Amino acid sequence: MTEAAESKLYALALEEIAAFAGPIDGFFDKVLVNAPDPVLRENRLALLERVSGSFKRIADFSVLAI
Repeated sequence: MTEAAESKLYALALEEIAAFAGPIDGFFDKVLVNAPDPVLRENRLALLERVSGSFKRIADFSVLAI
């Protein structure tokens, strides 16, 4: 995903992001992100921030309206 985005191959980068839909959905279905344990919670939030950062290299998806 990073190489595609850096090479401005945005269609390819978007296809690569789409491949993450299943694992990300599964993560939210099976993992309590805001866990009571502060160490778990911080680690899970950090993981999501890294994923989000990767997506932001391609586009700011927060401004999309569907």
